[in-house]
Amino acid sequence: MTHPARHRLWPALALLAGLAALPPSPAAAAVPERVGLTYLAYLDEARLLRVEIDFDLPAGGATGDRYRLSVAASTIGLIGGLLPMHIDAGAHGRASASGVRPERYDVSLAFGKSRQVMALTYRPNGSVVIASDPPTWQSRHAAAVRLGDHTLDPVSATVALFVEAARRGACGGRLPVFDGARRYDLIPSPAGEGQVAPHGAAIYTGPAVRCSVAVELIDGFSPRDVQGGVYPRVTDLWLAPVLDGVSALPVRMLSRSSLGVIRLDLVGARRIPMIH
Repeated sequence: MTHPARHRLWPALALLAGLAALPPSPAAAAVPERVGLTYLAYLDEARLLRVEIDFDLPAGGATGDRYRLSVAASTIGLIGGLLPMHIDAGAHGRASASGVRPERYDVSLAFGKSRQVMALTYRPNGSVVIASDPPTWQSRHAAAVRLGDHTLDPVSATVALFVEAARRGACGGRLPVFDGARRYDLIPSPAGEGQVAPHGAAIYTGPAVRCSVAVELIDGFSPRDVQGGVYPRVTDLWLAPVLDGVSALPVRMLSRSSLGVIRLDLVGARRIPMIH
């Protein structure tokens, strides 16, 4: 892949990696708990990414509604040799039935010897402070037109998706998302039930609830790439219970764009002891 391909592939991977981090409903845990998930991503049938997710489940209540979620993803296989890339992203804030309030989002992207770091800090009035190292014209434009005001970062948006689903009893609503450069909305809707078929190292097969998440692109996207269909416009999620006592988790994700079919399969799930 050429150097520009990194910029076209990254938004698709960031969206899917973020959706892979969907945690259970905040009401699912009576006490704080930490869960680790591992996904394998495929571009068509070529192995593309290994995604590691680590998150704390909120316990609920006035003092137990804090969330913390991190995602680490690295290209693997043949694609990893051609396009060595590593993504680290994390967010923390508060999540409850009344909504999600992010406090901080950090993401770093390493591609070969180059590295890009972005941080979003959320103020109580809904404004967002953007810090980019090195600075980019996308982040300067976003700051100038205040693209991030009253939005969620990509990781916190996935937390909000489940909070909204818990409130409604089904996936739904509209979530305003800003990743430091691009502004888009996630629009989830119920898609009935389906079967998760065996595939590679996937640990779950069987019945699952489906959720379809449409993406409305708003600002910060390359017109050429938008017209070329680079960005996935819909991601389908299959949700099923995998760990005892933990509500349904995403066991498979599927998205299509002009790059091909991107699939994420859950290949590992575990509880992580919390040190008090």
